[in-house]
Amino acid sequence: MNQTYGIFAVTPRSISIKDDRDNGWVADVKWAFMPGAKPERKLELEHLSVLKGAAASDGIRMELTPRLDGEFLPPIMLGVTQRGNITIGEEGEVLCITRITLDELELAGLGIDAILSASNCLECTVSDQPTLDEGAKQLEGQGALFGDDEAEPAAPSGQDDVRTENAGDAPAPWDCTLILEVRTAGDRPGSVVKETREYVSRVEASQEDPNDPTIRMIRTSPRMGGGQHETLITWNADEFDPAARTATFRQSLKASDRLVDDLSKYGWELRA
Repeated sequence: MNQTYGIFAVTPRSISIKDDRDNGWVADVKWAFMPGAKPERKLELEHLSVLKGAAASDGIRMELTPRLDGEFLPPIMLGVTQRGNITIGEEGEVLCITRITLDELELAGLGIDAILSASNCLECTVSDQPTLDEGAKQLEGQGALFGDDEAEPAAPSGQDDVRTENAGDAPAPWDCTLILEVRTAGDRPGSVVKETREYVSRVEASQEDPNDPTIRMIRTSPRMGGGQHETLITWNADEFDPAARTATFRQSLKASDRLVDDLSKYGWELRA
């Protein structure tokens, strides 16, 4: 029997804000399905037919679980439409793009930044199949078919698993250090003055993939004709220790980059 329902963990790779003639301002989000997700929310090869079928029948919704002070709030379901083709990235990950209107986010009391800090999933339903709650009950029923010892695989020990004993608890955060090279134009034509700054921040870990210390922020820049353009910035750690929960990032930015001034907004503190 073909599977007709699934909910899969995703992480944003890029966000593009556009003015759509029919729907106003919209956000096109490129998602990567997370290989380190929990088994019940991990996209496998056999699930691709569910993803494609849901895309063809407008059966994709985004489940966004906001995070406040390290605690996850109740999930919010948002309507999205799939754009373009489902593709494979350079690292072998499955990618897809969904579009959501900024009005929909605003009605839910959310902004673009909420996507970065939240735990995100795409709920895929082919035709008129189970809702999210019905699907969860079906999964529970499938687990009940096995004995207690087989209902769920035992969590691995050691640094490969940093989840707490209670499945609903947020994983341990990362203690992050940013070594930032800030570039400004020198007195002579073509010369550059470089200043090294060190920032520290405690960054919440992804609930779906707690061993991934990737940083995501929004860079703003002026838009021709007024308004501003928002771009998703992704930083991968140069060094990290999953057991100690520490990560170091090295980046270089122009002094005029708005992101330099916005670092404090994302919790980065400049060391004296």
